[in-house]
Amino acid sequence: MKSIAQYKPYAPLAVMLLLAFSWAFNFHVPSPLNDAGLAQLEWLYLLDILLVLPAICFWAIGDKRTATLKALAYIALMLLIGSLIIPTEQQVLISQLSPLRYVVLAVILAIELFSIALVILAVKSALNAASDPDDALADAIAKLTHYQPLATLLSFDLRLWSYLLCHDSIQPQYYRGQQHFSYHNKDGCRDNTLGFIVIIAFELPLMHLLLHFLWSPLAANIISGLTLLILLFFIAEYRALAKRPISIDNQQLIIRYGLYPSLSIDIANIASITPNSQFIPRSKHAKRYNLSGTPNLAIELKQPIGDTRQVYLGIDQPERLIHAIACQQANGAQN
Repeated sequence: MKSIAQYKPYAPLAVMLLLAFSWAFNFHVPSPLNDAGLAQLEWLYLLDILLVLPAICFWAIGDKRTATLKALAYIALMLLIGSLIIPTEQQVLISQLSPLRYVVLAVILAIELFSIALVILAVKSALNAASDPDDALADAIAKLTHYQPLATLLSFDLRLWSYLLCHDSIQPQYYRGQQHFSYHNKDGCRDNTLGFIVIIAFELPLMHLLLHFLWSPLAANIISGLTLLILLFFIAEYRALAKRPISIDNQQLIIRYGLYPSLSIDIANIASITPNSQFIPRSKHAKRYNLSGTPNLAIELKQPIGDTRQVYLGIDQPERLIHAIACQQANGAQN
């Protein structure tokens, strides 16, 4: 069971939602708390978002830089919410402060872009030195934040940009491991990804024009922007599939698959690794690393990793990995 301290990072979001719902109720539902709807004080709302929210952020988040950015983001969001939930005739201060949310968001975006630019430069330098790309990302992100959910999100995001901008500097042999195993040729996995890229790139301008003239320019811009992000993801994924291998390193099986987070399994924790030809449904106890067809390897764990008890892989030469695991387990038993 998690301790209370482990929930502290979620406190600012919980408090923001509580404030938003309670103030929406206060401004729109007469009750004894607001003198039957007569005492709806805008300045109390501003005190909550300008004092209470930042105080909760600094209490819950140890890193002051992250706490400051989160406090600014929550204030900007609450100013937007305030402009929506406070009746127009009662908006005095909020109407003057609302435009500041754009300034705050612009400052946050500029800071984050600058930080990401520095990280990408650091990662590119590490890649040029032929070090493990995942380790280079982890070291760079550790300098930005120690908050695990944010670190996981940044890791995925920066891995995407690394393969978009620095893919020529990344080679499979740079990753940790004495043996590497590929998966990009299995059931035309990489070719299918290329097909998605071609289809999205072809339909993007056509769909933008149709939405622009048949619906609205704003909807066209939003949908085209989201589609462009999907296109960038598929391009990075296409490049990562051939260069980010599954590896065996120091009695560990390191599962890397495309852009997704890696999973390390102690080889001593593998109860069995067998061929598979069956469809594997989604399950909270099973992880599937496979993009085309059905996984061709099934790994049963002796001890679960979190909720994971089985891991299913789709790789190019399953028999080679089975043999390598068997050899590692035999060597481990002898030692």
